[in-house]
Amino acid sequence: MRSSHAIDEDRERLLVDRSLHALRASYASLTPREKEVVGFVVAGLLNKQIAHEMNACEVTVTMHRGQAMKKMCSRSVADLVCKIQMLCNQGIIDSASP
Repeated sequence: MRSSHAIDEDRERLLVDRSLHALRASYASLTPREKEVVGFVVAGLLNKQIAHEMNACEVTVTMHRGQAMKKMCSRSVADLVCKIQMLCNQGIIDSASP
């Protein structure tokens, strides 16, 4: 029974490692501008507020945000924020905030 438990724990650890590896690769694929937008999204800013902070058009921010969500395989802002927080908690990225 003990070996079965150890195997299950190892299997779960491997799944988490693979998931983090994929998440890290997704984040690495973001452009610097997309990372900047993601930082503002994680901080809770709306597109209009992000556009003001970045001195950009709201349409441009919407485009960067959409591309970032696509690259991160996020279907919602909440999902994107959770993924970024996971990367921060694991020490993979320092902070998503601008």
